[in-house]
Amino acid sequence: MSWFEPEKGFLPVHRYTTPNPLKTESYKTSKELINTFGKEYAICGIISTTVFESGWALYKKLPLLYNELYITQHSCSSITYVLDELIGLGLNAIEPVQVRAYDMDFESLVKRYAYKVVLQGSIDTQKTLPIGTIEDVRNEVLSRIRLFKDRGGSVLGPSQHLLQEIPIENILEMYKTANEYTK
Repeated sequence: MSWFEPEKGFLPVHRYTTPNPLKTESYKTSKELINTFGKEYAICGIISTTVFESGWALYKKLPLLYNELYITQHSCSSITYVLDELIGLGLNAIEPVQVRAYDMDFESLVKRYAYKVVLQGSIDTQKTLPIGTIEDVRNEVLSRIRLFKDRGGSVLGPSQHLLQEIPIENILEMYKTANEYTK
């Protein structure tokens, strides 16, 4: 087995050294951005890892940073089989909630994980947005708003990237309805 580093080419796995997440100079730029813009903007970082690597980092490598980090796991498809463990390791949010994936029914997730983890996304990008009517989009957005009324814990948005086959009218309706009913 091997991995690839641009400067060195393919290297044997036994020579891989895990990066040290406690190395403070690694976070210099992030801290500057947070100090400069953190009160006005949400600052998001992306680290590409598997669910296992994220969980391991949360559990073993980052306990000293818990007070400073908001951990979101990007995970396409179903992750309910490991979600309880990830929450136990310190996960704050999952993104996106891909509602057409196995065992990712949004109402069930809300009942099971309310007050435990933030659910980001959930407006269906496989059926409702690309082929649904404006009324379908409106109804789905309103159903999500009703689920979280007086509860919090959701970031309303698409269940995945907005692809080019989604009619602009449906995208605008999603945001218009959310804006109109969440003031």
